[in-house]
Formats: sequence, C-alpha cells, structure tokens
Amino acid sequence: MRTRTRTVHVPGTHTVNGITAPVIRTQQITEPVPPRDWDAIALRAVTGLVVALTLFAVAWSTSSIARLLGGGPIGYLAALVFDAAWIITLGMAYLVRHRPDRRRTVDWVGWVLVAVTVATLAVEGWQTGGPDRAAAGAAVSLIAKALWWSLDRVTRAPLADLDRQWLAARLSQLATRRALVVMELQVAREEARVAALTGSAPPDPDRPRGSTQVDLDPPQVDPAPALESTPARPGPATTAQVSPPQVDPRSTRQVDPTPTPGRPDLHAVPDQVDPDNLDRARQVVADLRRDQVAPSTEQIRKRMGIGRDRARALWLAIQTEEADPARRTA
Repeated sequence: MRTRTRTVHVPGTHTVNGITAPVIRTQQITEPVPPRDWDAIALRAVTGLVVALTLFAVAWSTSSIARLLGGGPIGYLAALVFDAAWIITLGMAYLVRHRPDRRRTVDWVGWVLVAVTVATLAVEGWQTGGPDRAAAGAAVSLIAKALWWSLDRVTRAPLADLDRQWLAARLSQLATRRALVVMELQVAREEARVAALTGSAPPDPDRPRGSTQVDLDPPQVDPAPALESTPARPGPATTAQVSPPQVDPRSTRQVDPTPTPGRPDLHAVPDQVDPDNLDRARQVVADLRRDQVAPSTEQIRKRMGIGRDRARALWLAIQTEEADPARRTA
C-alpha cells in the first residue's frame, strides 16, 4: 500500500517562565494513499468531451443558420437562439430531475427544439450543397444533442415508487407554505391600499379571524374619562374610617332629560346594549385593570373583536354603572 506524508497544523499551548500562550504546532503525518476513483475520472472525461463537441456543434449550427438568414450581426444573433433555447432546456431538466411529470414536459420541449434546429440545418445544407451536405450538417447538431441525452440517462439517479411519492408529498407541503406566504403578502398590500384610499388605519392584527366588521371611520377619543375604581387612601387622622370611593365629578354630571339634537343620550346607552356583550365587557375591563392597563374604547374593541361604536356604547354603560351603583343592581 502506498503512503504519503502530509503537513498538518495543530493548535496547542507553550509555556515559558510559567506563562502559557496559545501556539500552532506543525506536524508531519503519514497516511495511506486512497485508490483512484476511476468512475469519477471517467465521468469528468466524458463530460469534458461532450461539452467540447457541443461547443463545436453550436458554432457550426450558428454559422450555417446565419448564412440561411442572410448573415450579418443580427443574423448570427438570431441563429444563436436555436441552440441557446435548447441549452436552456438542459438547465430546466436538471432543476426538475426529481419530478417525473415536469421532467417529461421539459424533455418534450427539448426534442422539439432539436427537431427545429436539425430541420433548419438540413434546409441550409440542401440549398448550398445538396442532400449530402444537408444530411451531414444536420447530423453534427443531432450527434451533440444525443450525447447529452445519453449522459443524462447514465447519470440520473433512479427513485423507487415510494420514495418518489414521499418526495412529491414533501414538495407539495413546501409549495403550499410558499403559496400561503405569497397570499399573506398580497392581502397585506391590498389592506394597506384600501386603508390609504379610505383614510382609515390598517386593520387590527389582534382582531379574531373571520370578523366582518370593517372600521372606515378614523379613531376617536373617548367622550368620558376612565373612572377610578380604587378607594381613596384614608388620611392619618381617620385610620378607623375608610372614605368612600372618589368619583370624578365630571362623570356624574347632570344630563338634560330632553336629548339635544345630534347628541346621544349617554344615560340611555346601558339600556341599548346587549346584556351578554355587557357582561363580557365587564370581564374585559376587570382583566385590563388587573393587568394595570387603563380601560378604554380601543382596548375593549381589541379584546372583544367588535366595532368601535359598540365598544364605545359598552364602555359608557360600564362607566355609568360605576358612577351609579344602584343602577347596576336595578
């Protein structure tokens, strides 16, 4: 068995006068020489010869078809399209090498392009030198393309039926995920476009899916401030007595029983809301205060997934109940 000596660099440490520092040590190792991979050598040689013959065939077919098209720079560029299109099909066939259904379509297109190129070369040879030149000129391009087809058949890795089905299922799952991402991006762009046209804010991402409520009006400020539900802290001189809850006097202002045109009757709001939604709104307000978040119309709207008008009515009803506890018990 043949061996060879190879130099390797090994990290280590070196100590001088009690001080250690990292160093790189150089070592010589002896290892056996692996045998030649004649399969890999033969594949590289065959691939190189096929590429060289293909370049000769492309040059021949381009010059021949350019003469048929009248010559000139434009004629050579047009003639180059014939072989360039076929080379593109080779790349596409490699991309779909593990998808038999798509590979079949690409192979069919490739053979159609080969037939068009061979027929064009035959016509050019017939006009310039007769049937002999027509057959020989067409054979040059056909041989190069047949070699590529043979090389692909030799190097293509076959897949068992179950493996092919598993691979198809995985590719389908990945394609579905990619399609979902693309559709989400399209929906986000359309929602932003609609919001820009209507002058409203984009839809709230916290809103539950399936909700058909669309907010077309701009955000508004709550007409009544939040009430303090925490009792006032007693003073030092009245530790034995607890003062009643301090209520914002603005929230208990008297309202004219005759509603003003264009202005809703705030005290009539609790009678107009759904009792079930009102119970849910009370729980939401309690959760917000437990999380130390100031309740508001926007917070109730986000938590319950309802429109701004309904959330405002529920919040006003809760504020009215807190300002007048007897109303809630009634």
